[in-house]
Amino acid sequence: MSLHERMYDAVSDVHADADGLTAIARSRGDRIRRRRRALGTAGTAAVVAAVAVGASVVAPALDRPGDRAATPLDTATASEGPSSDRPRPVPIDGRSTAAALRAAVEDVVAGRSGAFAGQGGSGPTPADETYAELELTPADGSGPGVVGINVQHASILGRGPIVCLGWMRECAVRELPGGDRLRTYADAPTSTPAGDGLRVVAELVSRTRDLRVVASSTNGLDLPANGWDVTRPDPVLSTDRLAEVVRREWWGFEVPARFAEAGAELAPYRDLDAASELSPSSSAPSAEASR
Repeated sequence: MSLHERMYDAVSDVHADADGLTAIARSRGDRIRRRRRALGTAGTAAVVAAVAVGASVVAPALDRPGDRAATPLDTATASEGPSSDRPRPVPIDGRSTAAALRAAVEDVVAGRSGAFAGQGGSGPTPADETYAELELTPADGSGPGVVGINVQHASILGRGPIVCLGWMRECAVRELPGGDRLRTYADAPTSTPAGDGLRVVAELVSRTRDLRVVASSTNGLDLPANGWDVTRPDPVLSTDRLAEVVRREWWGFEVPARFAEAGAELAPYRDLDAASELSPSSSAPSAEASR
């Protein structure tokens, strides 16, 4: 018997579970797409910026009218009491990121939040990156939009300066007290039969804390298969409001314990990490085994 025939006999009773592999690929793709919604265009493009800084122009480092006067790392409020009385911070995860995002949004606009989702940070090791999102319906009766946030290490950007790139619309970069950088911009609109889908972004980069916080806001709901449900004329939060969100004092790889407690109570909440795994009863291979 030839070697080819022996190998054929050895694997003749092994069959790839195409349905299982497809489910894994689909769920992972959904997870990646959601995460990149908040950081995708800023993520890879910012790395390009580190290489091509000569072709970019930094906007004037001036505060816009109406911006909140705040340091890059605001001090804790007096209502929290002395530091010795406060619970120790806890490692950030998807749920606490979502709870912290809700608190930040409630600080800047009145409305109703729901459809929470998050990922990252679970397990015994500290988070390298977390993502969360929520649907926000403002109290003024206007339509809902999605607000998302990514918390990750600034080192992902390399050592280049934070600059405006050619594809960023209405972009501005300014230096904050303490040396942090704030970049705001709008993505190119997505054309739909109901109008243009819009997305605006605010990005805080702190080299000293190795921290990057990216928040985004839309004028509707981002649907599967690159669909878009336009619900309002403008993003639910402006870039100025998003700038306030990313400048909240609690963002970091550890957050106040109150956000872990609030995160545990969020409902409805979708764990995007859990959604990427198949149920134990499935005969498909595990996600780890399929890598």
